[in-house]
Amino acid sequence: MLIVLMAENNDGVAPTPEELTGWAQTYGSSHPILSDINWGITSRYTGGGSIGLPTDHLIAPNMEIIKLDTHVTEEDIIQYLP
Repeated sequence: MLIVLMAENNDGVAPTPEELTGWAQTYGSSHPILSDINWGITSRYTGGGSIGLPTDHLIAPNMEIIKLDTHVTEEDIIQYLP
């Protein structure tokens, strides 16, 4: 399952539910898009260092962390599908 976390809107603050819905509609997303207030979730997977934007993480179905704070390709995802 793909989940998108957004920590900031264009004003540098956590996005509102309306902004998240608008983003999903603009880009045709059908997967969950959630607010990551103060980078609380994303920072758990980056070791507390700087976070490149956009950043991707790939976590396998067994919760094994495959890639952190990098770009994840479609091929990467397909490789770990059950």
